[in-house]
Amino acid sequence: MHTYDADRHVWRYDVGGYAWANSELIPDLWLWTVFLRSGRADIFHMAEAMTRHTGEVDVYHLGPFNKLGSRHNVIHWGDGAKEVRISQALLRRIYYYLTADERTGDLMREIVDADAALVGTDPLRHILPPSRYPTHARSGPDWFAFASNWFVEWERTGDTRWRDKIVHGLDNLASMPLGMFSGPNFGYDPSTATLYDLGLELTGSYHLVSIFGGPELVSELLQLIEAPKFEAAWLRFCELYNAGEAARSAALGRPAPDKFFPFPVWHARLTAYAAMRKNDPALATRAWNELLNGFQRTASEHFPLQLQHLEGPAVLAPLDEVPWMETNHSSQWSLNLIELMGMVAAYAPHELPEVWRT
Repeated sequence: MHTYDADRHVWRYDVGGYAWANSELIPDLWLWTVFLRSGRADIFHMAEAMTRHTGEVDVYHLGPFNKLGSRHNVIHWGDGAKEVRISQALLRRIYYYLTADERTGDLMREIVDADAALVGTDPLRHILPPSRYPTHARSGPDWFAFASNWFVEWERTGDTRWRDKIVHGLDNLASMPLGMFSGPNFGYDPSTATLYDLGLELTGSYHLVSIFGGPELVSELLQLIEAPKFEAAWLRFCELYNAGEAARSAALGRPAPDKFFPFPVWHARLTAYAAMRKNDPALATRAWNELLNGFQRTASEHFPLQLQHLEGPAVLAPLDEVPWMETNHSSQWSLNLIELMGMVAAYAPHELPEVWRT
């Protein structure tokens, strides 16, 4: 399930947009990462069940939405968002390589050209007017999901045409006016796998760019593909995402309001990546501060109704019932913690912040 209901003391199994998770904010990748670190059988079986379910049930295998997945809702297919972020191969890749399960391999191959499905179902059709290009795509979660599909097919076959699609997209993003701070909404032509600038930089939120597997995918791609211009653009994005409005605006030469860069706790791993690549202790310390102190700020700003049920700090809710719990925070906070331990462990604080100890 997706979100807990503090009033009724049950999961919101019957509330639209809050019932089934359907891979929202990648709990799949969180659970597989925890299994790889722990080897725990119970986590493996849970992740396996989720992987089989989301790949078979939450993804369309025929009809007008073929190769797309359906976002979280009461009925698995009820939400209007039909997107590649749910069907993407990144969410099934670890299970496939652990087990060589042929059906999972078939599902990943089935959606290798899922980007073409966006011509019939524009992911931004309710947000932007029709594009002069065949459809729209965001840098993330859309293009990164396409790239994960191509990446897996390249891994499995060695066919370099899939790698070339990735390289072309990385070059597109790097050449945009503000690099990764362009868009994040672009025009897109699946026939050439090309993204087109629409002049929409710094007019909308960038938080979706990196919470559906973007950082995890990029960290692998940049070990296998030489893309120095994109790498520089990605590093800049990582360093500045949580830097604050003044620092971002100064670096970009134009206003970059905080409202376009929400949920800082979910993006601490971006700061940690920049710290690791630049060997910058100040950035490493900032990353830990964002993770450990950012939760209370994020929760109070975005989930006030859930927090009103608590007495004292949110993190001190009884363990048998956590009123503010949802898979979004479980997935993203856990992935951030794991990745910070991998990138900037030496700078972890010796004791928890006061809000965790009061």
